[in-house]
Amino acid sequence: MTLTPALQPIFSVGTESIVGYEALARWNDAGLWRRPHESSPDWAATDLAMFEKLAEIGDSIKQKSACLFVNVSAYTLDQTNTFNNWLSIASDMADVMDSDCVIEITEQIPDQLLMNRWDQLRALGTSLAIDDFGDGQSQLARLQGYDWDFCKFDAKRTVDMRDAGALLYCQKEDIKMIIEKVETQSEKILGRLFGLDWQQGYYFAKPQLITELDCVKD
Repeated sequence: MTLTPALQPIFSVGTESIVGYEALARWNDAGLWRRPHESSPDWAATDLAMFEKLAEIGDSIKQKSACLFVNVSAYTLDQTNTFNNWLSIASDMADVMDSDCVIEITEQIPDQLLMNRWDQLRALGTSLAIDDFGDGQSQLARLQGYDWDFCKFDAKRTVDMRDAGALLYCQKEDIKMIIEKVETQSEKILGRLFGLDWQQGYYFAKPQLITELDCVKD
């Protein structure tokens, strides 16, 4: 299978402009495009391959005045050799994009592992985001325990007011909030009422392969 990153735009609903893209892994399996849960990937190899391919378009994204959000998996953080290789590639990306490159810390990463790697992640010079707040390890204690730049909230949890405490904390600490998985106009409107101006989801746009996107072309 061949990996190609796809990008899903993140919009500012206030300015109606694209402010970022999340990079998502897609595999071509004999002409069929598969998402991660459909392909059982080697996540350590995937993290490395994603950054290698995204490094080629980092400058194009920066020229659009947009951030690039990229996940890192627990598998990469847990394996020292893989993590060091990933750090080298991520550092190259940081040299191009600085804080406009945002590393998303996924909810599967154990607390001790994140604690062990945090200083090295911070030293990259990128921004850091807590992903999928409310799921797995992405809880209030993790949000309050580290110096985050971004926090990503699930649309359905947000409109149900399940994460009100976290929203207030982010506003107090000046952590940029993003509502993702927005699928309806009501989720968009309620999200903005709760202070989440940056929004992402199928309501706005589906992910597109980087080979199909104008934002990575000169």
